[in-house]
Amino acid sequence: MAKEEEKYEENCIDLYIMIISNLTRCKEGIYKILDLKEDTNVDINEDKFFVSYYLNKLLYFFFLPIKPSVNKNINDKYIYVSHILINISSIKESSLFFKNVSFLNKISEQILNKDRFRAMLPFIINLCLNETTYNYLFDDNCILFPYILSYVYTNNYSLRNNNLYNSNNIDKNDNIHNLILQKATVLINCSIIKSRIIIILLYLCKRDYSREKLLNYGISDILKNWKSYEKDTELLSDIENITNKFEGKKDGEAFTS
Repeated sequence: MAKEEEKYEENCIDLYIMIISNLTRCKEGIYKILDLKEDTNVDINEDKFFVSYYLNKLLYFFFLPIKPSVNKNINDKYIYVSHILINISSIKESSLFFKNVSFLNKISEQILNKDRFRAMLPFIINLCLNETTYNYLFDDNCILFPYILSYVYTNNYSLRNNNLYNSNNIDKNDNIHNLILQKATVLINCSIIKSRIIIILLYLCKRDYSREKLLNYGISDILKNWKSYEKDTELLSDIENITNKFEGKKDGEAFTS
């Protein structure tokens, strides 16, 4: 009997997460999940700030090993947690929940799963739209952007091991963040992931702080590498445009939003 109840509760988790995902489509639902009052003053002491119980519980499921849903059309039982993160991060009051490098790193671990990463990208875009999070997103110990950029960098060491190396392609990596080199294999073939990474980079290259941080990650060489392996002509134009912005080749134009 106990096992049957346990199985029933396990099957209900999908439903609970989907219901909460729908609730967070409205601001009132987000406030409930985050344990915030609607008249909350955003100037909360960050040192005394804690992630809400409900969000912690949802993330607990998200960090579990991926397993199939009871819905046969969904391969990932907990995928809707990413939808909740997207909705929560859409309001400025939520920024405090993401101003923690350890917390960001735990979320960033999901990036290494392609399907999770694709689902999370709108959430990452939302984080990038809030400049108050930049000190955390680009902290020396934060793995978020190295993991993101590893998807668009082709590591020639990996190609050599698979006999796919082309000596005509760019093989300059002295300036590239070490974690990107560790995680990179070959250029991702998902057009959705690549187009959303372009959206992120187009926004970040217009802000001095994020632009400088990405240059320190070796973004110029990463973009050149990406361009040398990219087959989509439309994306090639975007990559060229971003490269010019990072290298300041826009006739001396100021970087404005």
